[in-house]
Amino acid sequence: MCDTIIASTSLKSIEITKCRLRHKQLQLICCAIADNINGSIEEVFLNEMRINNSGAEAVSYLITQSAKLTSLHLKDAGLDCDTLLEISKGISKNSTLEYLDLRHNIFDKNGLKALIMALKSSMCIKHLYMESMNIHIAEAKLLSELIARDDCLIEELELSEADIDIEALDEIMAALVKADNLRRLSLSKNELDVSICDHLSLMP
Repeated sequence: MCDTIIASTSLKSIEITKCRLRHKQLQLICCAIADNINGSIEEVFLNEMRINNSGAEAVSYLITQSAKLTSLHLKDAGLDCDTLLEISKGISKNSTLEYLDLRHNIFDKNGLKALIMALKSSMCIKHLYMESMNIHIAEAKLLSELIARDDCLIEELELSEADIDIEALDEIMAALVKADNLRRLSLSKNELDVSICDHLSLMP
């Protein structure tokens, strides 16, 4: 399988979802994707996996070395602060990644801080999915730092079911007013205050 991935000149997308892979197997597959002879792979799905530290290092290598990677799906991949830190190292060195799906992973403000720093290094992300992450004021401040930048390209932001409290919501919405490229915002399944209407009326 790995030899086929490396040798393919036409492969654009790879989906490895709900696969019971040993950690070494995941490492080999990630390295094969990164070493694809034509560098043609644009989209990778690693959803519903259990990615440990060594697996995260392999994903980070994939992100760093894949010259055309634009979309990475890590939904419910068992990521925590340590594994997200490793993956963020790869994101910081990538200049093509536009779509990042981190839904249903468990990490706190320390993991988010590493991610935001990585995204600020590249500033190429356009679609960011973080459903089911707990976002309180500390996390909201970190996210707002990214959103409020003049060079932020985010068009789609998914913050559904994020347990956002009013203080955090105010912080995020104030930053979103400056987000000229934002086209879609999802706040579904959060307890929202009526004051959100005031913020939305000010958005471009």
